[in-house]
Amino acid sequence: LFIWKEDFIGFLDVKSISYLIRYIFEIIFKNAALAQSSYILTFMLIGYYGMNQVLKQFNISKLIRYIGSLFFIINPVMAAEYSNGAAGIFIIYSLIPWIFILLKSSLENYNLKKGLLYSLLIAICFLNLQTMFWILIPLLIFNFILLILKNKLKIVNFIKILFHTFLGLIINTA
Repeated sequence: LFIWKEDFIGFLDVKSISYLIRYIFEIIFKNAALAQSSYILTFMLIGYYGMNQVLKQFNISKLIRYIGSLFFIINPVMAAEYSNGAAGIFIIYSLIPWIFILLKSSLENYNLKKGLLYSLLIAICFLNLQTMFWILIPLLIFNFILLILKNKLKIVNFIKILFHTFLGLIINTA
């Protein structure tokens, strides 16, 4: 089943916190096509800026960051997903850089605010176990290895992040 299908390409109808966000856009714009376009554009900007911040952490020049961020958010796979009505995947994809940033910074220096924000992103992104295995587990493993190599891993922080991961999944299923 799709919502917004009558005026535009549609979304998979999955009941989660991301459904609430779509509903808010629908209330604000009162037009299905405009609401969906604004929703996608908002997340494109969020994804672009997030990837720019990720690349900035790796000391990459401004020009390459801008080009890399643009190619990250506008690529053939995401265009195909969007045109086939799987805009939810597009939203998850646009939030991956922010999950990466929060994971990396929380594993280095944990604080409750970052942990709760991370839980919220997990709740928005992971509509099913499949997306969790594709995205979340590789991100956790990558950050774990990255911090081991840098000698900055704090096991207590890793355990706290695992707690916030499960908290986000619980919020999502509520």
